[in-house]
Amino acid sequence: MNKELLKIFNNDQKDRRDPVVRANPALLSKNDRVRKKMVQEYIDANKLITAKDYYLAAMIFHHGPSIQDSVKAVKLSKTSYELGHKKSLLLCATCLDRLLMKKGKKQKFGTQYRKNNAKSKWKLLPVDSRTTDEERKKWGVAPLSKLIANVNKLNK
Repeated sequence: MNKELLKIFNNDQKDRRDPVVRANPALLSKNDRVRKKMVQEYIDANKLITAKDYYLAAMIFHHGPSIQDSVKAVKLSKTSYELGHKKSLLLCATCLDRLLMKKGKKQKFGTQYRKNNAKSKWKLLPVDSRTTDEERKKWGVAPLSKLIANVNKLNK
């Protein structure tokens, strides 16, 4: 596993837990751009070797704002899964849902929810009703009722 890539990932996760960074979207966005550029350099230099490397890279691109970032996140997480990283299947489902949302479509699995602003409630974004809980389970995603319960729990 690429230890520098792990540091980039850990910084990404740290930013998302830090209330100061979370309260400053411009700072988070700037940090995300820097991390994405660094990871792209690893990709361009063929330095993603292990399944975990692909997983870590996918997570960084998952946080990118563009459709292209989400497409890359889906591909990287899929490669990670194909190389044997089992947690990557859930990440792939999450990345696919975010990609669909960016394209203005309903999400497939139901992994995406958000608030309109700091004072509003969390809401589950529209989900394609054709996706079954059995399919969600195959991808490592909880049943829709559990996803809805999680959103409701956030609002208490």
